[in-house]
Amino acid sequence: MPAPVSTMRHFIFTTLLLLIAGKLHAQTPQSFNPEPGVFIKEFESFIRGAAISTLEPELNKFLTDWNTGRYDAIQQKSIQKLCNNMLMRKLAIQPYFELVITSMNAYTSRKLPAKNLQQWQQITEQLLGKNPADYLAFLRVANNLFKDNTIYQDATKKWYCRASGFDISYRKDIEVRINKTDLVCRTAFDSFVITGTSGTFLPAKNLWQGNAG
Repeated sequence: MPAPVSTMRHFIFTTLLLLIAGKLHAQTPQSFNPEPGVFIKEFESFIRGAAISTLEPELNKFLTDWNTGRYDAIQQKSIQKLCNNMLMRKLAIQPYFELVITSMNAYTSRKLPAKNLQQWQQITEQLLGKNPADYLAFLRVANNLFKDNTIYQDATKKWYCRASGFDISYRKDIEVRINKTDLVCRTAFDSFVITGTSGTFLPAKNLWQGNAG
């Protein structure tokens, strides 16, 4: 007696799910190899396996920078450690790994000081084992800073610095210390500038503590 149609559909659906799950599992390594040349190939395969087309150009730049010596041995080791820890905690490629890749690309493209990357690496180590939401919030703050000196942005306005002199630290909260610069607020209809200011921005509180300007 043939099986009911509903039973066959359930069997086919379950089989497809198992096949997809097996494929995804095969594409996700348990850890990345510590040797830089092997690591970058495994990392490329891991990211490309997600088939995120918008991430392709960013990934290609990161691969080029890695393979052409834009990161020294210490920086590479730190990036490898971070990616392995993120992998171990099963953090998603989007947004976590994507923010790491785009932040690294901004760092090399804008030729930011090495201290900024070191600060970024130290804070990622501090936050990664804590609340994932706090870690994600930091990645977004740092990403905006690295890309174009943005310290705050919402649907109606954007605050950014004209110069790229900043330091990032973490104690109880993330702190962004801005050296003397012009602070610009831009909206869809207007903009204004606070000239010659310096201070500290606390992203968790959306609080700016200025010293001049």
